[in-house]
Amino acid sequence: MRPTVWLLVLVGFAGSLVAQTRPAPQQTGTARIRGTVVDATAGTPLRRASLRLRTTPSTRESWTAVTDGNGSFEFPALPSGRFTIAVSKGGYVNFNTPADATRSIQLTDGQTLDLPPLRLPRGGVITGSIRDEYGDAAPEIAVEAYRAEYMQGIRRLISARS
Repeated sequence: MRPTVWLLVLVGFAGSLVAQTRPAPQQTGTARIRGTVVDATAGTPLRRASLRLRTTPSTRESWTAVTDGNGSFEFPALPSGRFTIAVSKGGYVNFNTPADATRSIQLTDGQTLDLPPLRLPRGGVITGSIRDEYGDAAPEIAVEAYRAEYMQGIRRLISARS
């Protein structure tokens, strides 16, 4: 009888450990976030852009969505709280809302938040090499990109650092 009692105690203890290691179910609520993702230059909708919504301060809770053919997305059944959103699409610069308390997204139960269009600028890369008069690679040459802007009717070159 003694081995059976120890076996039952051991099985019960192991079962309680398994129950403690299961991840908590994702919270659901009655709030929702809706919006669109558009090309920053043309304003055209971007289909199949990936979005990730996360609670803040940082926890492991997150929700994902993909835009439809009209660039629209929706995160339904959200709990109340603060959130950040990240958007990505190949060929475009990623978009992230700040995580600080003053600029993160705040939701209350039952609220439907229609975001303004999330504008993604196209990404770009500048490549090349600098060579001397003999065709050899020139070491330690600083290269900087500029963009033209007009200020009070005068064209000026402004550093394109981001």
